[in-house]
Order: sequence, then structure tokens, then C-alpha cells
Amino acid sequence: MTGLKSFSIRRRIFTVACLLLIAATLALIAFLRGYAHSASDQAFDRLLAASALTIAGSVQMGDDGVTVEPPFSSLAMMSGQERVFYSVRDPAGEPITGYDDLAPALPLAASATPVFADQRYHDDPIRVVTVGRLVSAAQHVGWVTVRVAETRGAREVLAAEILNRSVVPLVALVLVALALIWFGLRLAFSPLRTMERALRERAPDDLRAFDAPVPRETQRLVEALNAFMHRLSGVMATLNDLVADAAHQVRTPLASLRAQAEVALDEPDPERLRERVVRIHRNATQASDLINQLLMDATISHRLGTHGRDFVGVAETINETRRRIGPLQVPRLKISIAPDVRRARISGDRLALREMLRNLVDNALRYAPDGDVEIHATPVSNYRVAITVLDRGPGVADDEKETVQARFVRGRSGADSSGSGLGLAIVRNVAEMHGGSLRLQDRAGGGLSARVVLPLARGRVHAGGNISRPMSPHPTTARPAPDRTAPVTRALVLFAFVSMMLLLGQPDARAMETDAPALTTEPGTTAVPRMIETRYPAPRPSGRTLVIAGPTDTPVVVPVIRGFQEERPDVDVVYREMGGREAYDATVAGKLNDVDVLMSSVADLQVRLANDGFAMQYASPQAARLPTWAKWRDEVFGFTFEPAVWIYNPDRFTEATIPRTRQDLVALLEREHQSLQGRVGTYDIAVSGVGYLLAEQDELLSSNFWGLTNALGRVDTRLSATSAGILDAVERGDMDIGYNVLGSYALARQAEGARIGVVFPRDYVLVLARSVLIMRRAPRPELARALVDYLLSPSGQSVASSQSGLGSIMEDTPGRWTAEKVLARSQGIVQPVVMSPALLVGLDRRRHSRFIQNWSRLITDTGISLIPPTAP
Repeated sequence: MTGLKSFSIRRRIFTVACLLLIAATLALIAFLRGYAHSASDQAFDRLLAASALTIAGSVQMGDDGVTVEPPFSSLAMMSGQERVFYSVRDPAGEPITGYDDLAPALPLAASATPVFADQRYHDDPIRVVTVGRLVSAAQHVGWVTVRVAETRGAREVLAAEILNRSVVPLVALVLVALALIWFGLRLAFSPLRTMERALRERAPDDLRAFDAPVPRETQRLVEALNAFMHRLSGVMATLNDLVADAAHQVRTPLASLRAQAEVALDEPDPERLRERVVRIHRNATQASDLINQLLMDATISHRLGTHGRDFVGVAETINETRRRIGPLQVPRLKISIAPDVRRARISGDRLALREMLRNLVDNALRYAPDGDVEIHATPVSNYRVAITVLDRGPGVADDEKETVQARFVRGRSGADSSGSGLGLAIVRNVAEMHGGSLRLQDRAGGGLSARVVLPLARGRVHAGGNISRPMSPHPTTARPAPDRTAPVTRALVLFAFVSMMLLLGQPDARAMETDAPALTTEPGTTAVPRMIETRYPAPRPSGRTLVIAGPTDTPVVVPVIRGFQEERPDVDVVYREMGGREAYDATVAGKLNDVDVLMSSVADLQVRLANDGFAMQYASPQAARLPTWAKWRDEVFGFTFEPAVWIYNPDRFTEATIPRTRQDLVALLEREHQSLQGRVGTYDIAVSGVGYLLAEQDELLSSNFWGLTNALGRVDTRLSATSAGILDAVERGDMDIGYNVLGSYALARQAEGARIGVVFPRDYVLVLARSVLIMRRAPRPELARALVDYLLSPSGQSVASSQSGLGSIMEDTPGRWTAEKVLARSQGIVQPVVMSPALLVGLDRRRHSRFIQNWSRLITDTGISLIPPTAP
């Protein structure tokens, strides 16, 4: 039994269940992935549309044509960590402001309804919304096209979060379902183990039907098993009967043969010996016929119980029987087959049917030796056929017509002839096993009529006994047999259909080349600050050089560079001091390709460079400690804490008399405008990037900004491009008040003993974070990353809070100028300048130009003077 191939039904069911669950899970994950992206797009599209509608609301028709100044809120509402782009075009499609090359292939707006599209901008996938604003002037009416776009990073993150939160419980549910299926299968198959034990405990000769309660699903299996045991019981009964019959019927002839043979051995008379031998031959012939009949009876019983069925033609059976009759007897056969049954077939065993008919014909030929034997095949009602064998022999008495059909029973009329008494028993057995019957009747005029009625086949029967299609004199439409493999096939097809590669792409992090226009200032006011380049040799030279550029004063940045070289003594550092605006323009123009790091306090220009793809992304391990407002997209990193303060001349003001709020400052300037003429200074926002950024933030936060600007203009405010110019003028006594000066420079100068006072406004204090970004095409990105890590590390923050005076931004940093100590000196609201796309609003070329024009008009209406730059 070990050689039999076996398989596990439970494992097969479990495998199919696993495949179906996996297929369903994959299909559901695919659906959830599409839903997650759709939900993410819907959430962010609302903000995108709101931003575009806000910009569209600022569109106006003026004397010079269409004008637009995007409000601060238009980009402030966007995702803080995504690149943002916008453009505004007039009805003719000509650019007004923003990014002129944004989605040029999209059609112009034709309505105020937001229209969304997925595009690529500088190799980054973006989501674009197009909104129209109807404008009219004189005879001209048209739609102004407003487009706002953002990269898809935040959308992908939200979609991944939705998907993950959906998939995790789904996978857990699938695992639980698989476990339940496994244990359910074990429980479901437990009745089979009960059946196994019951069958194993039976005696070898116990072939009773299995009658224990079983599930409905195994009912047909049990029925088949019981049918098999019934057939086996029949076979065993037949075998037992054969053995018993052989023992009973053959014993007497064999004993007679032996006795006659022993007598013949002692017989001296040749004549009497010949008589003895004749008797022995006759008895041997009878014994041989008996044994042949017994064997044929057993063979037929076995075949009927174990072999499948086939279509057997009625005419074919009769013809085969005739061929097996001796040639001397064939002329005595008279065969008549009705036309209706010449092509009819019987579903049964060919050998058994042939032997059945041969036994009837043999009996007829034996008991009617002088007459003809007729074989008739005629149709009978209910789709049956009757095969009748007729003879003119002595017949069978009425009281014996049933008994002679039993085994080893012979009628009185055949007592004097040889025979075994098995012929009619075989005929009856075969007829009944084929669903028919045997009937013996007296023939008119004398003789016997043996009639066998058998059902005709109604379908094609195969070796296993299965009928595949009907065969009937009256054909009907065949119904196809059910395909039992269909469920498995459908499962495999479903699995193949839903199996797919689920690809979760990430946004392309490559930086972009941009054609966005460089910021411009009012004509006639552009100034180009000087550039100072200083080299700091490495303590242990290795030929590796890090190049840094930015507007930070060289003396201020020296401690930072020295501290970095203490940790990286093999690196030379070149610092290129240049204006913040100049550094921005040079970067956009591609003139700083040898620079690795850009360090600047002008946060809006840093964010603009990163937004336009000029920064390299770097996930610094130190950045996690930064406040969220001081970093953007792992591209811009703030590393200082620098408040905007006011400074004053102690010879003119004291702690008690210096204004503490902007309202008080306006009142002072209006009250003492004669004595303060030319004695107040601030940044020239047309030149100073920091000055413009602080002025923009003041305009957003203070409702009296333009009143303060007007008051500054009335006192002939002096303008400077740098913090050092304002500090020097106050320290020399040339000015009495300096407005919006970087506190890092002012506090450091005061700590060095300079005669200046420092005021933290009580209404609100603006705080800047000096930031660094790694240039997209940095020649030495590994050194640039090392510098970023150093600036954010405890050692770098310690240098910022003590030696350089820039102020540390990280909490729990020791030093003189920490964020905690600076905040302790402020009694007002601390408002940091958040690094986000909202800063891009102030850099819009239309808004930027108009803001500077309005500010300069108020400042210069009463005259303007420039603070001379400090000599290097």
C-alpha cells in the first residue's frame, strides 16, 4: 500500500482557499490603492482649488491692463512640505506673473470652475488646477487663466497612509480567516476519521452497510462505499456459492468416475472393459459440462458485478450466438428480427448477454432434437425488446416453470437427458441483472417458449457505467453534463486576473532646472554688494575643499568654520561673502556651480531656490530636533535663532523713554519728526533681502505697517543694505534709532561694549532662522552633508550660541545666546518666520515690484539718504 499515490483533500481545499483569499486580497488592495489616491487627490484638490480661487480673486483690470497680487493666504494654505508653482495669464495667453513655463500645453481657462490635471514639470509629477477669472474693460472681455500646481509628495504620503491603515487590518483579517479555515477543515474532516476507525474495527467478513450518521457532504461517499460493499458481498456470496456448488455437485461425478475407473482396471474382458470406458467417458463429459457451467455462472456473476457496461446490439448478440452453435445445428435456427429493433441496443455486458441467449438456444436444440428452433426479436412497450426462443420439445410442466429457473433444478421432462440444471438459472440471473425478466410459456402446438424482456439503452454508456447522451427512437435535446472542474477553473482565472504587480512609485527627487524669472527690483535702485572670498586652510590638508557662499558677515561665520574644521581637520573651507539677492540671482543663472552650500538669513529666497529645484534633499539625522518652522522638505535647514530688534543711541534715549511698540514708535516719529530728521535708519528693502523679508512679515502682522512706513519717510529715514551699516551709525552717534535689525548682530555688538541699546518690541518679535541648503550640483555633496550635520549638532549649536553670537535654535544648548535666553528678554509675542511655500507670495514679481514701489514712495517722498557702507 505504500506505493499508492495519495493527496490531501484538506490541503487542497486550504490551498484553493489561500489562493482565493490572496486573489481577493490583491483585488481589494488594488481597489484600496485607487481609492487612497482618489481620496488623497480629493483632499488636496480642495486646497489647490482654494489657492487658485484666492489668486483669481486678486485679479483686477487697471489702466495698465490686468494686474494681480497674490494674497499671502493663497500659498499659505498649501501643504507646507511640497513645491508650489503658479502662473497667471491674460485673456490672450500672455504671462502676467508666476512661472511662465508652467503647463503650457493645457488649454486656457474658459470658466471659473476648477479643472484638474496631472502633469510633469521639470521632471517632477505635479497636480495642476486651472481656474478662470472673467475681466472686462471697455470693449474687451475675457478670461484670465490662473494655474496653481504642487508636487505630489504629500498626496503620495497620505495615499500610502490610507492604504497602509486599510491593508494592515485586511491582512490581519485574511490571516485570521486562514486560521479559521484551517481549524474548520480539521473539524469538518473529523467524521472521516470516525468512519475510518469504524471500518478498521470491523471483522474481515463484516460487509454490512455503514449506517453511522455522517454529514450530508459525505453522504454520497458513504452510499458509494455501501454500494461497493454490497457488490463485494454479492461477489463473495457468488464465490461461496461456487465453492459450495462445486463441492456438492462435482463430488458425486468425480467419485463415480473414480469408482468406474477402478472397476475398469480389474476388468479382464475387453468387451466389458470397453463398456466401462464408454461410461467413464460419458460421466467425464457430464462432469466437464457441469464444471464449465459452474465456471461460466461464476464468470458472468463476477462480470455483472464488477465490469462496466457497453452498448450491445440486439441483432449483434443473436448473430454471435448463431456463430457459436455447431455447424450441424445452424440450419435448424430460424431467426426473425423486427425492423424496429434491428439497430436497437442494450446497455449491458456483451459476454453475459451472449451466454444468456446461447443457453436458451442450447436447451432448445437439446430438448427438441428433431424440430427447428426459432429466435424472435420484437419491440415491447416502455422502450424494451423481447428475445424469444421457441422449440417443439417436450416443454416444461406448469408447476415447474418457476422451479426450473433455480440452480441445479431440472424438470421431469429432461430427467433422462444430460444436463447440469444451471442453464436457465444463468439466463434468469443475466436478465435480472440487466433490468429484465425471463418467462417460460407453453407454445401453441406443443413445445416451449422462453421469452426474455430487456430494456433498451437510452444513452451512450462508457467503461465506467456513465451515460453521456440519450439514445432513443424519439431523440430529445441533450443537456450538457455539469462541469465539476468549473469552480476550480474560475478560481484560477480569478487569481490570474487579479494577480498584478502592485507598483508604489515615489516622487522623483531630482532637482529641477527652472526658467522662472529672477527677482527684480525697482529700476534705478539695484545695487551689487561687494563679494569677499576667504580661504581657511585645513589643519591637516588633504586636498578636499568645501565652498560656502552667503550674506553672513565673514567675522561672524569664522567661529562656525573653525568649529567644523575641528571635527573635519582634513577639509579646506572657502567662504564667499555676497549679498543674499546676489547669491540667489547667481544661483539661478548657474554662476555658483562650484559652491557646495548656500548659507543665508534670507529665508524666502532659500525656500524659493529649493522650490525651484536648486537644492539637494538630505535627511539629516540631526534635523529631527529642529522646530517644524525652521526646516523645509529636508532641503532647507535653519540653524540659528535671530530676533529682529530695535537699537537706539543711549545718549538720546533710555530704557524708560525708548518706544516699546510700533504704535508708540509711530507716535514718537510724528511728535518729534523735526529732531529725528535723518536720525532713524532701517534696511533698504530694494537691496537687502533680509530687509524685504522683515518688511513683508510686518505688513502681514501689523495693521499699522503703512502708517509706520509713512512716519519713517517723514523723518528722512536713512537706508542701509546691511545690519552693520545701521549698527555702526548708531554706535557713532550718527543715528538715534535703528528699526528691524538682526538681533544676533546687535546683541553681539552690545556684548563687545558698543554704546547701543537693544529693544525687544512688546507687541511682537519677528524671529529668523539663518538657513543652509546643499546645492543641487554640489561638487562635494558629502562635505556639504557633513557641514549640515555639524551645524545642527550639539557642538555646532554651542558655537552658534557662544562664539559666533548667531544664537542656537536647538533646545538645551549651553551658551550666552540661546533661544531660551533670547526669548526671556522678550515680553511680546514671538512670531517666527515659517519656512513654507507661503514665503513665495512675497517674491511674486508683480507683488514684489508694487510693494517696493509703494514702500519707496512713502519713504522717499520727504527725501532719502543712504548710510554709507562700512569700510572692510
